[in-house]
Amino acid sequence: TGGIYLAGGIPPRLLDYLDSNGFRRSFRSKGRVSEILQRIPLHVITNPKTALLGAAACGLQNLKAGES
Repeated sequence: TGGIYLAGGIPPRLLDYLDSNGFRRSFRSKGRVSEILQRIPLHVITNPKTALLGAAACGLQNLKAGES
């Protein structure tokens, strides 16, 4: 319930559509789970280096784990 994060090359190009009330209404109108979806924020990751930053963080954690 911390949020849904859309990443990759396409979501940043669709920001206007993803920010529209029509998309949000459609996203949240899902029958039995609608009540849950109302409370979950939707985010678009626009940083083009997200994957690289994640890989670097993972590598750093592995280095630190090996030092123990």
